[in-house]
Amino acid sequence: GEALTGLRHQLADLLAYEHAPLALAQGASGLTGGSPLFSSIFNYRHSPDTPEEARPALDGMKVLSARDLTNYPLAVAVDAQESGFAITLDAVAPADPARVGALLLTCLEALTTALADEPATPLRTVDVLDETELSALVDGWNDTAVPVPEVSIPDAFAARAAAGPDAVAVVSGELELSYGELDARADRLARALVAAGVRPESAVAVAMERSADLVVGLLAVLKAGGVFVPLDTGWPEARMRAVTADAGACLLLAHEPTSGLELGVATLT
Repeated sequence: GEALTGLRHQLADLLAYEHAPLALAQGASGLTGGSPLFSSIFNYRHSPDTPEEARPALDGMKVLSARDLTNYPLAVAVDAQESGFAITLDAVAPADPARVGALLLTCLEALTTALADEPATPLRTVDVLDETELSALVDGWNDTAVPVPEVSIPDAFAARAAAGPDAVAVVSGELELSYGELDARADRLARALVAAGVRPESAVAVAMERSADLVVGLLAVLKAGGVFVPLDTGWPEARMRAVTADAGACLLLAHEPTSGLELGVATLT
């Protein structure tokens, strides 16, 4: 009931814009020219219960057949009639209209049951997938398990760097780092971290902007045996200080753009 009331208010508010020209909507969308505003359409319409052959026709004319056409990859039309309603679907491959229709029927059955038996049911708890679709979504599509070698990230990276030290590993603006260069920089920084007191499982706060330095820093923390605590440089300094303290970080790793941060721990720049 609350959902329907909210929907009614939303539709009422939208009536003020129903005569806005399409060109205005396209201009306000920010989409590039030729890009569609939407690729599916849902149409709810009132239709008479009178069969097609029983409807009055023009003198001398007889309707042989009729067919709706659509320009959209997915079109759903609901025809509300006096004794019920019908749903018509048009879909372009690979979308399957029969499958979309089955999904809609599952939703409708759950909704009508809830409206008839428990109208106070929250909308978010109404089932929209049958058991087959739910199993495919939760179990089938998520069955992506692959064997992973029992090796640490630093060891895996070292093996990759040894296999192709000249291959490009990081691109940041005009700067390119090969796997060999990245490995060497991370090793140097890891030694500095250890000298600064980082031990296995030590938490190291990392406050760096997106850059090659950030990649070097994260890898160096792992090489030193520590655990990095990433800080968003867009956060207020008070929030960064709170996260650093909550994680029990022993050190702050920063670079030139963030070297002025004062988070209550020693800083390595």
